[in-house]
Amino acid sequence: MDGNIVKNQKALQIIKETEFCYVVWSLDSNEVIKVIPLSKNSTIEERILALAADSESGSHIMGRFIDPASITLADLEAEQAETRKIDKRRTIFLSWAHQPVDSLVKTLICQEFREPMDSFHGSDYIIEILYDFHSEQLTATHIDALAEFARSPAADQFMMSVRQKLECYLTAIRGDALAFMEVWRHHHEHIVISVWEDMMKAAGDLRISDPEIIAELISAISRGVFFNPKVVAMTALGKIGQPAGEAAALAIEQNIYDSSEYLKEFRHRVIDRIRSRDDTWVKCPKCLRGVVNPEESHSCLTCLGLALVRKSG
Repeated sequence: MDGNIVKNQKALQIIKETEFCYVVWSLDSNEVIKVIPLSKNSTIEERILALAADSESGSHIMGRFIDPASITLADLEAEQAETRKIDKRRTIFLSWAHQPVDSLVKTLICQEFREPMDSFHGSDYIIEILYDFHSEQLTATHIDALAEFARSPAADQFMMSVRQKLECYLTAIRGDALAFMEVWRHHHEHIVISVWEDMMKAAGDLRISDPEIIAELISAISRGVFFNPKVVAMTALGKIGQPAGEAAALAIEQNIYDSSEYLKEFRHRVIDRIRSRDDTWVKCPKCLRGVVNPEESHSCLTCLGLALVRKSG
């Protein structure tokens, strides 16, 4: 009997023994690696804890909340097929990391995506690469074409999020704080949740000192539930620096914990940046926006993701 079928049958048996559960698949081994039991009436807090356990399983994973009463072996095999699709997409993502800017812009605007890639994942990734690594190589022609694409009608909510993300990032690429404020206010009540982190990221890159936006960033740290948005907000406040104010530094001290050596050092550097004069910092010589290596988008080891370093001497 096929080894994958045996593993899926065993996973199904474990799932069926639960009232409700969160199942984690490994994208590397393409199999279920964890089943987290939950009650059918589990609270949002309990489900968030399950998501946190998911993140501890590694970076190449996929998770789903599952009702054991309705799950079948065929469903698990379908999820397994989905993990293969995701892994193939990742191979395409890695190849795009080395594509010239003209090619990336053309692929995005013309929506030249073939299976297993799709318009949403492909567009989202290309926008990230263009913004984080190629902003300085984009010509006025590129930017105008991207802006026209951002204004074009979206077929669904997924593509609406792609356009909001691009519109937001274009304001930062142009260095246009006023345009960013217009985008912020226009989308604030109707923003697609997935774009919220992009808005915070662009606010930091533009060093927006608007009190309303700074208050939103502080709130994301002090009241937020998920860890990643908190780190994005902290990074944005660190890039903004002194105008973020003492309230930002205190929120970071009280809500971001030293869960790793990297986070401990980064947290310290952000607070130092907020509590010091802007003229004591300069642009990081090793990166554009705090990330390096377009294949994996790791934080820059020189600035730890801040895109700024202390002035020497």
